[in-house]
Amino acid sequence: MTQTEFGQILGRFDALDERFNTLEGRFDTLEGRFDTLEGRFDTLDGEFKEMKDWMEIFAFSVKESFNGVGDRLDLVEFRLEEYNQRFAASDRRFEEIKHIIYSNGDAIAYMAKTMEAEFSAATIRNDRVCERIGRLEKARGCV
Repeated sequence: MTQTEFGQILGRFDALDERFNTLEGRFDTLEGRFDTLEGRFDTLDGEFKEMKDWMEIFAFSVKESFNGVGDRLDLVEFRLEEYNQRFAASDRRFEEIKHIIYSNGDAIAYMAKTMEAEFSAATIRNDRVCERIGRLEKARGCV
């Protein structure tokens, strides 16, 4: 083997070594990402366990309240929260209705004018009927 051939072989090994180093770096990056994901899953697992513990405490508290054994304050707080939620829902509905009214202001104004015109026409008809009744009563001698 000549010096040139040996140099070419060494160059190929160096290129392969560089590629392996690149791959190793990529695997390290992937491993870091997997570690990050594993940490996130551990965090989620811890949060789910904590939520489960809180739900068990809440269920026990509600059970005691309804059985009459525990402190009635839990029940009052629970109901107060329900009322707050209902009030918030009513408030949201009021805001929706207010938005509908404001966004349809022209249509509502037109309806109001139409209703006012209809009421005015009905009032005029009523007045005419009253006049006719008055004339009929006069003609009959009732008045």
